[in-house]
Amino acid sequence: MTASWCEGNEARILAGVKAYFIQESWWGHETPAEFTLQLIDCGDILEDPFAGLLLVEIDQHGSRKPAHVVPLIVGIEPVNAATDSHAPVICSVGDVAITDGMHDARVMHALRQAVHTNTALTLEHGELLLHRHASVQGDPGNGDALEIHTESTNILAIMGTEQFKIQRAVEWGDVIELTRIDALIQAGFARMPRLLGWIEYRRTHEERTLVGILSEHVPGSHTGWEQARNAASAFAKNPADTLVEEFESSIMAIATMTAQMHDAFLTTPTPYHKAVRASQEEVAGWAAVMLAGWDECRSIALRAGLDISEAMDRTVRALYEETAAMTDVGMLSHVHGDFHLGQTIWSESRGWNVVDFAGDPVLPLEVRNGVACPLRDVASFLRSLDYAVVGQLHERGNRVSAEQLDEWSDRLHRLFWTTYMQHVHARWALPRTDVHAELVFTAFQCEKACWQLSVELQDRPEWADVPYRFLQRLTRARDVLHQASVPELSRPESLE
Repeated sequence: MTASWCEGNEARILAGVKAYFIQESWWGHETPAEFTLQLIDCGDILEDPFAGLLLVEIDQHGSRKPAHVVPLIVGIEPVNAATDSHAPVICSVGDVAITDGMHDARVMHALRQAVHTNTALTLEHGELLLHRHASVQGDPGNGDALEIHTESTNILAIMGTEQFKIQRAVEWGDVIELTRIDALIQAGFARMPRLLGWIEYRRTHEERTLVGILSEHVPGSHTGWEQARNAASAFAKNPADTLVEEFESSIMAIATMTAQMHDAFLTTPTPYHKAVRASQEEVAGWAAVMLAGWDECRSIALRAGLDISEAMDRTVRALYEETAAMTDVGMLSHVHGDFHLGQTIWSESRGWNVVDFAGDPVLPLEVRNGVACPLRDVASFLRSLDYAVVGQLHERGNRVSAEQLDEWSDRLHRLFWTTYMQHVHARWALPRTDVHAELVFTAFQCEKACWQLSVELQDRPEWADVPYRFLQRLTRARDVLHQASVPELSRPESLE
């Protein structure tokens, strides 16, 4: 049924939501200059406190991005009512105020309780399904005060030992993040916060999407990015600082965890995908996409006045040509899909854990939902590591040269790569030899660096030096990242 607060007020609500998006810079620096909104669905989801859900579709004019849906959990209360929620008001409709429920502790605690009771709610055009994971037992209690963290793709609401991740924008399609988490749970992979429940919206069988995930919150945790930046700052002042050695140990621990995660994905089929061997046609297709990306990057760099030497051009092209000629790059399986330092967390109680399995938000949903080579995760992680270390060049007070930062970044890369190769058990799923595995991994790193250089030159030119320095190092010696020899590891022909 139609919510009374929404019926007949669609235009006013949409105008208020649009103004709120602009005021709050909803997508950060990516907030579009021109966009329109369309109401997809609305309805009541809580009675005490009274709250609802708004689903609006955003169309960014002149953008290549497809229209996507923004789920908004809103509080509904009298305009003149006293409230201690401090939730921002999105708009007013008559004597009703529609607030941002994500900032209202009463709303979020009640929503959490609804997940724990497996509630199904009928909206105007569809239904909202609140699921508790089968492994969860007991009453969640009242929880603690609400703590909000705003990120580029989601809003995180922390309540004691639990946290809600509510998506900022979603697409219609399968709930692949839950599929990946369930696959890891089935495989016994425990290096992630426990899944407690989730919220799913369904309008039709095809039009369904994940609104939010309820999971365990690990208190006292910090991200790998935070630790990396602290270590880089320490290295820049004194390479012998104890933080440097501690971080190198952390890199090896994360590499081991990454290998365990990939083993779990490779050995646990899901209803959607199972590991399959990449065909030579697929590999040739990757290389063609890589080469097109390099051509675009080179064009953007030349227009920006950046020197792209003939040697660099030859190096990148030769790398992609060698990749295209490979007859075996191993298996394709579920992967993390957006693996970087910020997706790892460390705590005294849990050690290193990995979070957020939704995939790279830059990619179309059908790509994120598909299988991929596990070495893409490795390449993505090490590109973020390069940003943390070489990005120290942008800070003041450094006592080391740019070349020393480059060398330390290379050392960290070698530590990660060597540790990963030594601990991944499903070696049958990687390219047949370590030389071939390194070639594929380097091609993925180069592809990511080219994309980063293109983006930085257009959006943050002052940061273009980080991916550019990587391409320079690659040009000087393609194997500079892996000068430490990796022992050849015997692999069974197949365990498929």
